[in-house]
Amino acid sequence: MNYNLLHFKSLDSTNNYIKNNYLNIPNRSIVLADYQTSGKGRNNRVWFGSQDSLMFSILLKEDINKEKVSILSLLSAAAWHETLLKYNVDCQIKWPNDIIVNEKKVCGILLEAISKTNIECIIIGIGINVNNESFDDDIEKTATSLKQITKNKLDKTKLLLSYLEEFDELYDDYL
Repeated sequence: MNYNLLHFKSLDSTNNYIKNNYLNIPNRSIVLADYQTSGKGRNNRVWFGSQDSLMFSILLKEDINKEKVSILSLLSAAAWHETLLKYNVDCQIKWPNDIIVNEKKVCGILLEAISKTNIECIIIGIGINVNNESFDDDIEKTATSLKQITKNKLDKTKLLLSYLEEFDELYDDYL
């Protein structure tokens, strides 16, 4: 699948960027930021990302069935599960939106919809700790990174492409 990639050094949030611009952005666009100043997770929790993290959002504009929207969170998590298996990372999906390794969060997924009479688009926001070596004291006990798990620095671009390959396969089946 060909994606339209919009890459930014810094944004308040990749999800917010899409919310503010979705009418002018093609379906299946990826908005990627090296740094987010106001990243968030479920229940408006702050997402602490750094340049060592991979932070992006996927814009979906296909005619999406309202009854099936919640499946997209699990679909996104399942794509991460399959991707991380390729890196020999044994992870678990914590419903509805976290990827856990050794009881610590490595990835968070936030689904947001824009709807008027119908769902106009779905935004899948993803933050994954890739090459982080440490975390702030307040999340040190609950967060981990792929580098801490594998003891190797990972190429974030290759990781993203591997994820999108898995996501496409599952999403095409979903459609």
